[in-house]
Amino acid sequence: MTASFRLICLVFFLGTIGSATTLNPVPFVNQPLLPGRATPGSKNLRLTVTGTGFTSGSGVKWNGESLATMMVSAQKLIAQVPAADLVSAGTAAVTVVNPTPGGGISNVVLFEITDATPIALPFESRIFTPAVIFSTVTGDFNSDGHADVVASMGNAIAVFLGNGDGTFGVSSFSTPATFVGALATGDFNGDGKLDLAFPDPSNNLIYILLGNGDGTFQQGPTLAIPNDPVALAVGDFNNDGKLDLAVVQAGANEISILLGNGDGTFQIQFTVATGLQPNAAVVADFNGDGRLDLAVVNSGSNTLSILLGSGDGHFQLQSSPRTGISPNSLVAADFNGDGKTDLAVTNVCGETPNCNLRVDKGSISSFLGNGDGTFSLAAEIPAEGSSPYGIVAGDFNGDGRLDLAVAFNEDVARIFFGGSKGMFHTPIYASSGVFPISVVAADFNEDGRLDLAISNSGAIEGSSYLSVDLQSPVSFQPYTLTFPPQPVGTTSPPKAVKFANVGPAPLSITQFVINQTENGDFAQTNDCPPTLPPQGYCTVQITFTPKGKGPDPSILQVVDSAIGTVQYMVFKGTGK
Repeated sequence: MTASFRLICLVFFLGTIGSATTLNPVPFVNQPLLPGRATPGSKNLRLTVTGTGFTSGSGVKWNGESLATMMVSAQKLIAQVPAADLVSAGTAAVTVVNPTPGGGISNVVLFEITDATPIALPFESRIFTPAVIFSTVTGDFNSDGHADVVASMGNAIAVFLGNGDGTFGVSSFSTPATFVGALATGDFNGDGKLDLAFPDPSNNLIYILLGNGDGTFQQGPTLAIPNDPVALAVGDFNNDGKLDLAVVQAGANEISILLGNGDGTFQIQFTVATGLQPNAAVVADFNGDGRLDLAVVNSGSNTLSILLGSGDGHFQLQSSPRTGISPNSLVAADFNGDGKTDLAVTNVCGETPNCNLRVDKGSISSFLGNGDGTFSLAAEIPAEGSSPYGIVAGDFNGDGRLDLAVAFNEDVARIFFGGSKGMFHTPIYASSGVFPISVVAADFNEDGRLDLAISNSGAIEGSSYLSVDLQSPVSFQPYTLTFPPQPVGTTSPPKAVKFANVGPAPLSITQFVINQTENGDFAQTNDCPPTLPPQGYCTVQITFTPKGKGPDPSILQVVDSAIGTVQYMVFKGTGK
């Protein structure tokens, strides 16, 4: 054998080894998809999916069904959604699947098929539980195509299996943990079923529960983690097709990276320093290099730690933007539509140095990503005398822009509607509860509008519950009316309000009622039929005849068959 032939054989052998050991990563999908929504009855849709870890064999799936997919780059895919999938209102679960070797299924990003409305009208129902609820996650845990919720209750876990109509079947089970910390979910053993992971801060442990695919779980490995583990983030940090864990350790001011073995077990590999008392972390690609990064909120130093990933499980600190006082939780998404991932952070105590959770003012910080791992503060939204905790992003009014839903400790949740340049508008109230702390979003009644599930960690004994806020299919456009000053005793020109049924089912209308005030006289006429078909609308004409001088607010009530049975809109006039 000649030397040159031996060299050729050696090169071929080494190349074969290299190709055999090249693994596809588990892909990650950014929020939002582009476009952000579609209207019912749309024609074929060209859907752009951005994220990290895409390969030449990546395929986009729509509710588990494969779409024709074209790879643009390792960070962009184009998929064709057929018109048959866009006929009626609903919400699709969009994922990306990478082939073997390695590979796997991405996180879920929701795509709404709905008409845009200026506002969301959520109505709360309560699902009572044996104990108070702290952390929540959502996903399809029994593989039936309906969104479910899993929640922590002290040392136990409650499972809310969705029926697809906004109702749930509820079960619970105890765990060996002293306290079930912030829940995380993913397919940790590669069997196509969602699993659970959570820290037990009291005992410095991480528990893995392996899903059986029917809404039940079996005990998996338990990992010892020193120094107060309080939260987890999930991603394929070393691009080997196996999900890994980032463990937030408040006691050590660091994050530990646990690399997954693909069978539900993990190995502690690396640690990276954060700011003081880290609280929570999220995963995204902040510098556009196709590798997953981490953002961590540090409640002790009032900072973010932006940790850039190297693709092998290592991370380095890139920047440390200042937040409000005592940042608690965060969410990553592209809020201003520039293709760069942004962040929104809840600050429990806002501007107040000494934190009193029930008294002090909180805030929400909105950071716009610069695409290189640095961020610029876009807005500091005051929390109006309460402390914000859990936060989730979603398009709640179907206008194609991401909004924020935030749980506040003043016993409400609020929705902040997204505007231009990553800004957010004055919020609406979404729910009442007792010390809500965690919030997740999904389309629980499958009408094309995102709903909320909110934990209530301060419920009194015997009155513990999960708040489920389902959106009404009713839309007022505009949602509020303001009449210009009107001479007393005269009648204004009519103002028109579009009353729409944006839901998938017919809407029965019983009556329109105006709540009159002492100094005002509002009147309405309408062309609304007794039953309004899906995506149908009618027009209400409102006039104002002031009886006296000064401002006059009033309310239009519509009694109908929608959730809550009574819908409201507000209008104002001033007599002169």
